[in-house]
Amino acid sequence: MKIRSAKISDAEGIAIVGVRSWQSNYRGIFPDEELDQMSIREHTEKWKNTLLKNRTRDNLKIIVAEDSDQGIVGYAGGGKYETTPPQYDCEIGAIYVLKEHQRKGIGTKLVEKKVEFFQTKGWKSMIIWALKDNYQRGFYEKLGGKDKEASFYEKWEEKYEIVGYVWEDIKEIVF
Repeated sequence: MKIRSAKISDAEGIAIVGVRSWQSNYRGIFPDEELDQMSIREHTEKWKNTLLKNRTRDNLKIIVAEDSDQGIVGYAGGGKYETTPPQYDCEIGAIYVLKEHQRKGIGTKLVEKKVEFFQTKGWKSMIIWALKDNYQRGFYEKLGGKDKEASFYEKWEEKYEIVGYVWEDIKEIVF
């Protein structure tokens, strides 16, 4: 498994991981009909644009987990966003791994690589937002994240409760 910075040519692989992950992880949380209508083609175009924009931003970075046989099986994005709560230096804004590749340490490796990037920026505190109803929140707890923040995420004209897992010092993440 290779963890590396994303390239523009990775847009489709990232889109596949994102759409399939949403469809498997968020079924029963978000409306099934909306999840079923998610388009890999549309998400590929969005990712191409995002990756193009990020080439000139030094405070954001997207990384991928690439299997030599199956291609991209996971990704993580994050850095310092305009929406990052001011009490935290940075955040992981997205982390997804295809269901069939979960529980193999890929998510942990993605977080580890993100933290390495954050440390090069001198950032110390971090937040990751997760849907309150997401059954995989335990992943962040296993890494030592503390459930300290709460907010809402708006999607498909509905509001969903989200939880912010916080690390006051990213050196304390348990890998």
